[in-house]
Amino acid sequence: VHYYTPGDYCLDNPVSDYTEEDQAATVQIFKKLQRFADDGYGIVIGECGVCKPSGVSSSVTQYLYDVFKEAAKYHAVPVLWDNGAYFDRAGLSMNYKDIAVFYNTINQANGSTDIARVTGGAETVEQDRKIGEYLDQKLWSEPGMHAYLFYQTSTWDYRNAYKPVRQLVNGENSWGYAMSSGAELVKDHCTVTDVKITGNGTYTVSIDGIDLSGANSFKMLGLATDISAKVYPNIMVTDAQITIDDVVQGDAPYQMVWKKDNEYYTFMAINVWDGKTPLSDFPLGEANADETLTMPTKSMTLTFTINGLEQAQKDIESQDYVDPETNKTLREIANGELPGTTELPGTTELPGTTELPGTTEIPVTTETPAPSAVSPVETPGVTEAPIPQDTAVDETAEPETYYKKPAVVKKVKCIRKGKKLQVKWKKQKNVKYQVQYAVKASMKNGKMVSTGNSSILIKIKKNKRYYVRVRAYKKTGSKKLYGKWSAVAKG
Repeated sequence: VHYYTPGDYCLDNPVSDYTEEDQAATVQIFKKLQRFADDGYGIVIGECGVCKPSGVSSSVTQYLYDVFKEAAKYHAVPVLWDNGAYFDRAGLSMNYKDIAVFYNTINQANGSTDIARVTGGAETVEQDRKIGEYLDQKLWSEPGMHAYLFYQTSTWDYRNAYKPVRQLVNGENSWGYAMSSGAELVKDHCTVTDVKITGNGTYTVSIDGIDLSGANSFKMLGLATDISAKVYPNIMVTDAQITIDDVVQGDAPYQMVWKKDNEYYTFMAINVWDGKTPLSDFPLGEANADETLTMPTKSMTLTFTINGLEQAQKDIESQDYVDPETNKTLREIANGELPGTTELPGTTELPGTTELPGTTEIPVTTETPAPSAVSPVETPGVTEAPIPQDTAVDETAEPETYYKKPAVVKKVKCIRKGKKLQVKWKKQKNVKYQVQYAVKASMKNGKMVSTGNSSILIKIKKNKRYYVRVRAYKKTGSKKLYGKWSAVAKG
């Protein structure tokens, strides 16, 4: 048996958090093991876990605790699958403090917890934020939206797509590192032009002084940004043109392919790793596959037009925009504040004590442990993890943050009133709403509005059918938590 539920939290490219609804689902799914346990079968959960613990928004220890506890009910043995994210095999140490504390707790062990990082991408005081000297230090020190040219060649020269430095593990290089001819770029020989995006418009990014002629093709080539695709949907990049050694490549301008499994907007002119999208959809894909695409000996330039940034601009103006490098709002950065903390929401009531085979008892609790069990810590946005109160705990433990998303909006109705469409839905407490509407059921090219009410009037065109969906969101500290979209209503 393998267990990676919910998949959008556990697998390689997480786009959601672990919620109370997911907790309840875990209990129900594990009940399916009851008949096998009753018949005397031995049950091994050969793989389980969160594949990318730095890519989710909260500590994964709540998820592991629930899975291990439910497994113990049916005498099943859970095996945490590790692809190098949890344990550093070279250094023989755990990568995350909260995971180390969790394992010490359930095994009554005393392994080292002298680790700066915690899961969930939480900021740590010892984070190394190395940026190559060939990059514009001033531009990247200014919070906001940025974009740059990224690539990977067949000889593994590269500049990675965007990922916050705080999420890197095991020596992984960041967006701030670029390699050419098998070595990092040198400031005296190379000029890298990245851009700060200030709104909808046309921009140019480039790299001068690189030689990638040792490769016969690219593995990936495109535009990377640090703009969250989850927080700001419907951003589009059009009219792209790539110039290599002063020669325009392909039938420009062209539409690049959005790489939807990246957390931050990334648009591809070439991506040989994508086995689902037809090669011809990538504007330079076929020329690259035929090895007729020019490989740069001195420069690459990408010009593009970006649209759909209205909400991001509003958030920047109001200082509600969250800087991905620090996970703080612009207001908090300006004021020197730390992200706000949030109380642990009440969890689903769980049954009594269970026993993990071959380990110590884990008393199940629905309450947060007594404050005296853990000493105060400085890490922002973190609350105490649901670990046993009667077990020795490392005094420097940094407990977990647990966020609950709003529920799915229900009973969405559309009522036409001339050139206006009234949209109503069932009200929820302490949330605001995003309403998306379009003339296509796929919601392509749809528009988005926000409101704090449970109804809204939208201007529409006569004789056109509109499709509408609604989702709830709320702010928790510096984060915006979004519920899932409602069913699409017609009007």
